[in-house]
Amino acid sequence: MYQITYGCNLDIMEKNALENFESDKNSYAPHPRKTVKLVGHVHAREMFIDSYQSGKLHHAWLLHGPKGIGKATLAWELTKLLLNDSTSSKLSGPNYKTLITQRIEALSEPSIFLCRKQFDKTRKKFSQDISVDEVRRINHFFSLSNPDNLWRIVIIDPVDDLSNSAANALLKILEEPPEGGIFFLICKNKEHVLPTILSRCRLLSCSFLEQDEFTEILTQLKIFDNQQVDRNQLFSLTNGSISKAIDMFLNDGLNIFKEILNIINFENEIDRKKIWLLLNKKNNAGLTREYHIFISEVLLLALTRISTALAGKNHFWQLIKEKEIIQFYKKYDESYFPFAMIHSALLLDFKNTDQTNLDPLNTLFIAFLKIEKVLLKYKITAQRKN
Repeated sequence: MYQITYGCNLDIMEKNALENFESDKNSYAPHPRKTVKLVGHVHAREMFIDSYQSGKLHHAWLLHGPKGIGKATLAWELTKLLLNDSTSSKLSGPNYKTLITQRIEALSEPSIFLCRKQFDKTRKKFSQDISVDEVRRINHFFSLSNPDNLWRIVIIDPVDDLSNSAANALLKILEEPPEGGIFFLICKNKEHVLPTILSRCRLLSCSFLEQDEFTEILTQLKIFDNQQVDRNQLFSLTNGSISKAIDMFLNDGLNIFKEILNIINFENEIDRKKIWLLLNKKNNAGLTREYHIFISEVLLLALTRISTALAGKNHFWQLIKEKEIIQFYKKYDESYFPFAMIHSALLLDFKNTDQTNLDPLNTLFIAFLKIEKVLLKYKITAQRKN
């Protein structure tokens, strides 16, 4: 499930990215609370509605699944359903003309508490996690009067970003849930959530969008109007994630992906000049760090796709250069292993770089050298066995 809005072009998106930046949304897409039409996740939605109509609605729901597929959109849809039902006595769908829905979209509805990362005005960026103080504000939210006797809804987006102290504070609240309270915990990976929090939640699994759903949303968003974009390629590279598709498009991700494949498809050694040209395309101080972080994500994507294909677990659309790499290595035994191994190592390197606020440029350059070392060693060993 994802949001669809109309009349959205690139110029408007770039303006909104600067003027309306929020930590729980893609910079260039409307916020999930501003949903006009929903696509996908029908089973998860029906599961929640069945629970509501049974009269035994659980107080905490964990919406989990990959990034950018519409988990938050589903949470906001269910929120509108609940609060509009309080005045309409039906749970058939949100009435977009109600005052409640207008207040929800304006973030002025007093029955909702949105818990997310806050902007640090001193450091001029969002905090790295959701703080314990932010979670403790939930107690104050429930202490306020509720004259309209509406459901009071807490949305935490994402619960993955809770600090350890914040997670423990949330657990205490869930152990003694406030009367009339509903919690929607949005989660990218439920393995990152405390087992004690998981045990107190009903799970709503949100899977990747189907290709026709993905195409429908991109068409309606009008992000790619008048642009030469292969949506089949985008679907394959992003596994149907709208948020990732937007990022790939706006950051020239497909061409970066191709350049990375050209670099790692080497015979005796990686071409250092190609690495340097890729890493230094942007020299704007305000953009360079984000650009390098994006390259690191695309590099990990390339390694994942190659290792998965070599393991024989997936048959997705492939670039010509991608096929060349797979064809070359598939003749060796367990050829997926070096790609999977270097992926795991680089994932830790990139995570450490981000957490310690190091320059990702150096980490990226070293990453390509590590790939060279691992693949050369593997090829020599495999050729000797053959």
